This record gives sequence, structure tokens and C-alpha cells, in this order.
Amino acid sequence: MSELERDIRAQPAAFRELIRSGPDRWERALTALRGAGGPGPRRIVLCGMGSSYFASVGAAAALRRWGLPAAAALASELLYDGGPDPEPGDWLVAVSQSGESVEVVRLLERLASRDVTVLAVTSRDGNPVAGMSRAVLTLETPPDHGVAVKSFGASLLTLLYLGNRLAGRPPAEWLEPARDAVEALDSLMPSAAEWLALGRAMDPRLHAMVTLARGPVAAAAREAALLGNEVAKFPAWFEEAGEFRHGIIELAGPHTLACLLVPSGPTGHLQVSLARELARTGAPVLATAPPRLADALRDAGARAIPVPDVPEDYAALPHLLPFQWLTVGWAEARGFVPGRFRYIPSVIRSEGPEPGPSPDPGGGEGR
Repeated sequence: MSELERDIRAQPAAFRELIRSGPDRWERALTALRGAGGPGPRRIVLCGMGSSYFASVGAAAALRRWGLPAAAALASELLYDGGPDPEPGDWLVAVSQSGESVEVVRLLERLASRDVTVLAVTSRDGNPVAGMSRAVLTLETPPDHGVAVKSFGASLLTLLYLGNRLAGRPPAEWLEPARDAVEALDSLMPSAAEWLALGRAMDPRLHAMVTLARGPVAAAAREAALLGNEVAKFPAWFEEAGEFRHGIIELAGPHTLACLLVPSGPTGHLQVSLARELARTGAPVLATAPPRLADALRDAGARAIPVPDVPEDYAALPHLLPFQWLTVGWAEARGFVPGRFRYIPSVIRSEGPEPGPSPDPGGGEGR
């Protein structure tokens, strides 16, 4: 069993421990922050890179729905392109699992002279991002061995807790759906062999994979596309499902795998319609959905994977699991060691070339 497979299987236990121990330390951090006085945030900007950014996107959607002025941005865009540039009175939530991601570190260095309150969401205290933050919400989950697995879900759950509290909601309003999401994740784990087999049997004539979603579960769709690239070494990208229909659907066809993540919510019927459109192009369509939508997706021509129905803000956890296993099987079929990087270190500490694994285009024997 690869280290990536062990990380995938370890998620339920890691998230249960996060739910048990996280709120106490997070409340201490938030109490210290509030003790500094001053008004609440004028605006909340969540930022990160890679999986940390994806978790920020999912959380920001929930925060806006809870009445908070929230936005998510790539740390690199904030650093160089300016928008939405944090201003005095804003709270910047810097998400970095390692606490060493170069763009996040440099952004906080640039903001040091501004009246911007910085909160860090990071694996542990004592790293550069934590050191430049006014409050630190630590994950304290066992580290992943490369590809972000536990750290992605833990970051998302932590950000949702933060949003709940900033919106004035009691901890119980986070606790119940968080537990439901972890139980859903655990209940799906016995299907790992099925999804591994699906990945191993992937049509070798495929040229690309696109993941499609709307709303908070887009965090999982972005992560699923990244796993296609990182784990299976296969060209994959994410599109917001509505935007996809405005021209990008022209790329659909028998050689493009279309993956829809469809949680319960007001746009579920739109995803079923999109599945039907995609099937008419000849594209193979794979969809994750709660049981009440799975049959409709099958009728639309999709291969539907049922996942338990949990609140949409927390649905990224169970919807992502099939893609974690699928990309492991796909990597094996393509001759790669699942989760082993070929060209990059697991933490990007430099914006230019740095020592790392030697290129290995053929055998998957990377790092």
C-alpha cells in the first residue's frame, strides 16, 4: 500500500480528532484576537495556494451565505496583481498547511506595515506564516506524505468553524454537519476497491478530464482536478459548471472525461441537465451525487456514484473521496507510483528553480 493510500484511509480518524480537539484551541486563539479590541472585520479575505486555496474557495462561499463579506483569492494574485488587495480594517485568513508556501510568506511580509489583521490556518504553530499572524488556528492533523489529503479536508473544516463563529453562530451549528460529513466519508471507505478498479480500467484513449461543480462543493472539484494532475499525471482542469456551457463544452466528446460533483442544493437539477448535454456529445460522464439524484443522473447517461447526503457546505469531504481512490488506480495503470512527485518538492518555498527530484517522464520513479 502506498503512502498516499494510507493518507486517504487515515482521513476519518484525523477529522474526528480535529472535531474533538480543534474547537478548544481555536476558541483560545479567537478570544486572544478579540481581546485586542476594535471592530469586527470590514471584509474577510481568505487566501492560499493549491489545495489551501481550494479550501478557501469552498469556505468563502459558505461565509457569504452566512452574511459575511468574504472573498477568496490566490496568494500569488494578492502579492502581484492586487485584487482583492487587503486594506485597513480587513481580516486576511492565510491558509498554508506547511506555513512555508512562498507566496503566502511574501504576501504577509508585504502586509506587515498595513493595518490588516492576519489569521493563520496552518498545520502547526512555529512556522513563518504563523509567526506573522495575530492569531493561529492550527490543524494538528498527522502530516500527509506529499499530496494534500488530510490537510485539505482539515483546512476546510477549520475555515468553516471560523466562519461559523465570525457569523455569530454557536459551535453546535458546525459540530453536527462536520460529524455528519466525517461519518459519510467513513461509510464510503469500503468502496475503495471499486474506485481503484475504475481508475485502473480508465480508457487509454482519453485525452483530458474536466471536473464540474457549482457552489461550495467546487472546492472538491478543484481538488479532484489537481489529483488528476498530481497523482495520475493526466491533464485535468476544473470549470464552474455554468461557465462550462458558455463555450467550453465545445471541447467535450469521447476523449474527454467529464466529472460532475452534484450535492443536494438548489442547482442539482441543472447538473443533471448538464450531464444529459455531455452524454449527447459522446463524452464519458462520471458523477458523484446523493441517492435521490443518482438515479436521475444515470437516466441522463452518467455513471453515478452515490454518496451520503450531507449539508452542501460540508459535502466536499465525501464527494472528493471517490476521486482520491480513482486517481490512485489511474496512476498505477499509467505506470506511476501514486502520490510521488516527479518535478517538485511537496512544499513550494521558492518562486524560481530550486533543487528537487530529477525529471522522470517515463517510469513514475520520481521523488
